Amino acid sequence: MFGYLIVLLAAMLVFSLAAAGTFLYAAQRENPALTALPRHKIAGMVLGTWIIFACVPHVMQLLEGSVFASPVLLYTAAVILTVMVWKYSDYHFARGLAVALIYVAYLMLREGYALNPPCYPVFAVLFFLTGTLGIVIGAKPVWLRDWLETAQKKKAIRLASGIPFGVAAVIYAAALIVVVFFV
Repeated sequence: MFGYLIVLLAAMLVFSLAAAGTFLYAAQRENPALTALPRHKIAGMVLGTWIIFACVPHVMQLLEGSVFASPVLLYTAAVILTVMVWKYSDYHFARGLAVALIYVAYLMLREGYALNPPCYPVFAVLFFLTGTLGIVIGAKPVWLRDWLETAQKKKAIRLASGIPFGVAAVIYAAALIVVVFFV
């Protein structure tokens, strides 16, 4: 449990730094690759497939005692779902990012609560906001594209988007330090 939380916090620290860098530096000029990112199929499928298969053990726990709790059945369903997402979905990266943020926020809330590190309520608010960002992106994936386009055109949007991710990176770094040294 302890190592799992460290990996999650480190991943969110890297994500926050990447998001802050994207908004503060990469979005300073017109960048077609940045605008196309929400629809990137390969990156989105990597995130989405990871989430689909990571959730199979959780589904097995929920279905315990049922005929549907078979690992063969559930992993086959995960493969079929992955193929269907590849074939019939759009905005793969935006959707993959959304479910990854929601899942990681859930795991960090759960693991952090079990460990109860110092300052956990402060970290829990950030975890909650991370999950909420995932829900917003998942609700309408085109918003991520529009957000990136607007950030490329308006400096105020770039700053208003990049600075909170920078602050989140600092808080994730603090959470990582607290978990490593004080728990």
